[in-house]
Parts: sequence; structure tokens; C-alpha cells
Amino acid sequence: MANNIPEYFTALLPESYIIGGLQLEPFSIGHYIILSRYNSPFVSCEQEISTAGDLLFAIAVCCRTFEQAISFVRNEEEAKLWMEEYAAKIVSECEKENVVIDWQAKMVDFMFYIKEHLNKPTVIDRNHGITSTEQPSGMNFHQSLIITLTSKGGYTYSQTMNAPYSQALFDYYAVAEKEGAVRFANEDEKLLLELAKG
Repeated sequence: MANNIPEYFTALLPESYIIGGLQLEPFSIGHYIILSRYNSPFVSCEQEISTAGDLLFAIAVCCRTFEQAISFVRNEEEAKLWMEEYAAKIVSECEKENVVIDWQAKMVDFMFYIKEHLNKPTVIDRNHGITSTEQPSGMNFHQSLIITLTSKGGYTYSQTMNAPYSQALFDYYAVAEKEGAVRFANEDEKLLLELAKG
């Protein structure tokens, strides 16, 4: 894909991903919250990815919309059965093709899928004159994100939880810019910031 496409357009229409034979939904706030709630190592810096089960669960969540994923995780029996059948299907297909399942490669693909959806705009904090992408108050950032998009961004709750994560971040900071809290960095400022990072 051309690398000169505006970041916001990429956020609106992210690349599609198929991992383990399943089409994933764009990674969303809803996916992030569910994976965090169930201690998925894919969104936790404190846990190591150690089993194929971690990957199967993450794929099971992210191949569904937020509403579908909530229903899935709340029905433990159904979720367990689905993951067992899905794992058996992958194993069977690999045996037919006489190939070894490379779970590590699939985990790397999944981490790349998440990373691609976490791109955020570079903004300048008008109050401090520094770049900021963190919520300065004690409020959880995702709570602030959801409240801002539903109350000021024109999103419904479902749209907020299902929108591509990057899109949600761009629109969140667009609201913040309209309110005078931040402004989007221009291309020269972005370049200087990249150079400053080394």
C-alpha cells in the first residue's frame, strides 16, 4: 500500500487480517477492553504469551464484533467448545497439508495486527507545550475515550466499542483540539519529534 495515504484515512479503513483462517474485525476499543478484562498477554506488559490458548482466545474475541465477543466470553461452556473445535480444525488442516503448526508465527501476526490498529496522532498539549497522548487525570484513559466519543464525538455506544481503535483515537483528539486542549502536530513538528527520539 502507498505510504503517502493520510494517517486518518488508514485509521478509518485499516488493512484486513486473516489469522488462523479467520477474518478478524478491525481491532477496537471493545476488543482491547475484553482482552484486558480477561488478562490476555497480547494487551498486557506484565504477562508473557506462553500458550496457543492465549492466541485462540484472542482470535475468538477479535473475529467478532464487541457485542458478539461479550456474548461469547460470558458463555464459558460455548467458548470452551468453540476453541476446542477451532484448534482441532487447525490441526486437521495442517495434517492434511503435512505441515507443522507454527503457533509462534501466528502470535507474531496477531501482535502485528494489534500494533497496526494502535497508531495514534501526534498532538501538542496546549497547556504544557509538550506532546501528550495520555490522560492527565486519574480517570482511566479508555473511560475518557468512551465518554468523549459518545457525548461529544457523535458516536453511539456500539459505534464507539466497534470503531477501529486508531479511528477512535484520531476522533478523540479531534474533539480535544476543538475544545482547545491539544492541537495536531504539523509535519515539521512530527519530523522534529522523531529526530528527538533518536
